[in-house]
Amino acid sequence: MRKALIILWSLLVLASMGQDPDNIIVKYDTAYGGSYLSSAISDLWPSCSATYYDGSTWSTFISSLTGGDWDMCIVAAINYTSYTTSDYTALTNWYNDFAKLHYFDWYAHGSYNDALETAMGVGNPTSMVFTASHYCWDLGHAFTYGITSWTLDDHGWGLSVYHHRYPWTTAHPVTGWTATETAGQAGILEAENGMGVVTGLYESFIGGGQEQQLWENVLTNYWIPNDPPYVTGMDPDDGDTGVPVDTNIVFHCVDDFFAIDLDTIDFTARDTTLSGGRAVSASAAISANFESARSIAGDLDLDDTDPRDVVCTFTPADPLNGDDAITCTVAAGLANRYDIEMEEDFVWSFTTEELNVVQTSWGAIKAEF
Repeated sequence: MRKALIILWSLLVLASMGQDPDNIIVKYDTAYGGSYLSSAISDLWPSCSATYYDGSTWSTFISSLTGGDWDMCIVAAINYTSYTTSDYTALTNWYNDFAKLHYFDWYAHGSYNDALETAMGVGNPTSMVFTASHYCWDLGHAFTYGITSWTLDDHGWGLSVYHHRYPWTTAHPVTGWTATETAGQAGILEAENGMGVVTGLYESFIGGGQEQQLWENVLTNYWIPNDPPYVTGMDPDDGDTGVPVDTNIVFHCVDDFFAIDLDTIDFTARDTTLSGGRAVSASAAISANFESARSIAGDLDLDDTDPRDVVCTFTPADPLNGDDAITCTVAAGLANRYDIEMEEDFVWSFTTEELNVVQTSWGAIKAEF
């Protein structure tokens, strides 16, 4: 219960502040490609103050972490001969309280960090030889957004270097290796609460010239404002008039960080002309039975080529009526993959083209399209 309350508090705080992080603490090893991380932080958040501790200053890093006011903690590399179980207790407590932790663990796993890994929702990592081939398990994840080629370069280390693949329990897998791949394991995982990252692959080692972009993807992904998905790009748009009666209705369900949950897209289109106050005169030549708002039958096609920008196309089963008000609704509950939901219905309306009504020689009314 305590952790659930802390996570909820963190979500509310982040949602309310809606700003970049002010202070980041980084456990960092400058000898192994760490400049990609510092460049990513500088590009993403130019006004942010980042404090770096190199590979030989673990105890100093822990003292600063527990004694300071930090928005984010990145354990990017460690000196694996100098820490203690009590140090990891402090790191685990910080994660439980504030959640914004990127934890990178390779070759240095031991019983001292079991509690941290458990808190983040993953099992003990399995070591593997550093390989030259890598692939994404979840191509729709924001971590991999814009990454076109994942290749692990040797970087002069030789194939004796080990990285980790984590068996996950309640964490979310993002990537895995091709070599001796084992079901239920991945190289990069999101923590159980979606607000932290644990990985056996150091982003600065991926090679292929995309190291900084991967760092930026990861950092952006877990420093999120927790905004819900939204609807945009409607065609016809709200307030449009003279819309052809044979039109399809297009709209986009968008989330700036995460994939849209397709099962939560609930769309309806209704003919609301009469419910809007237009009445039929008793002396009119044509009378009709009607509901206050007639549902329009049709098919909804979802194009999730970009899972963060799902293109929705509604094709009515029959042409729309002329000179009618059509009201479209995407129901509240539209959510991303982490169940962050749009809280209210999104509604827009348009009017179809007016029919050309003429009087015939025998007194009946005829509508011309």
